[in-house]
Amino acid sequence: MREQPGRHLIAGVVVILPGLALLLFGVWDLLVPRARFVSSNPPAGAIVTEPPSSVTITFSNKLAPESNLDVTSTIRLLPSGESEYLDGSSVVRKSGIDGDASDKSMGADLRPDLHKGLYWVSWRTKSDGWGTITYGKTYFTVGMPAPENITRDMDGAVWERNYQWRRRRGALVGGIVMILLGLLMWKSKQ
Repeated sequence: MREQPGRHLIAGVVVILPGLALLLFGVWDLLVPRARFVSSNPPAGAIVTEPPSSVTITFSNKLAPESNLDVTSTIRLLPSGESEYLDGSSVVRKSGIDGDASDKSMGADLRPDLHKGLYWVSWRTKSDGWGTITYGKTYFTVGMPAPENITRDMDGAVWERNYQWRRRRGALVGGIVMILLGLLMWKSKQ
């Protein structure tokens, strides 16, 4: 029985079209505006001499009210110079979006009488209007350098990811693979 001449064309198109849809979804997700880390006070990875009374982070886009910010303490520097590892409790008294005209920053008022040590600043932002979610963390230290074993997996002073970033990456890779497979099916029968 002979194969019909248009069958390979149809099979290629059946594979290429979903591949294009996946690729377009992945590219669209890359282009959607997100509220990304721009700067912070204290600066990301900084060593400060005294514990700050507040922490502020500025982002690239306007924030939705669901965005949040937290600061935790994980290492206390003892007077003897030794480090005491803590449970990572929050040191925030109050936090929220700053009431400036741009609504691009969040702030957190910290508890008084904080100790010297390592502090983690973590956030979850939702961009206003688009609703895209980004989360991340940075750190600062008071009176001590950041322990290398604690921060080595961060690849810098700021670690930030998009919500469901693996799905976007999977859509991009899957779309490219399906398009290539469809083209290969199409070409092999010609």
